[in-house]
Amino acid sequence: MHIRKLIWTEKGWPVISPERFAGETNRHICSNELPGEWEVIQVDPLNDGQDQALRINLRESVWQHLSGNVYQLHDETYTMQVTVHEAWDWEQWKSTVVFESIHSDGVVYLAKKR
Repeated sequence: MHIRKLIWTEKGWPVISPERFAGETNRHICSNELPGEWEVIQVDPLNDGQDQALRINLRESVWQHLSGNVYQLHDETYTMQVTVHEAWDWEQWKSTVVFESIHSDGVVYLAKKR
């Protein structure tokens, strides 16, 4: 059995952490920790197979701090509120930052920083 953090979005929707819980404490994630390469999974409710992670580079300019660990992520193609927190990356065996979000169209996004 795996245990994952349950995060509540600013609009009151529950989303799960993309990584299994490993005893991390809740801490403030600073904006300078966010730019870099991320693996992002768009959870497609119409896909009967496994959703694939995309690797994207999220520059400093796409992050806007709103409050606590909530950021606005925006570029020329999308805008969404994300909740960031620390997690243990079981593939790379190190601490990392992850985010969860529900886009305005209802699609869930899960991501971890590489």
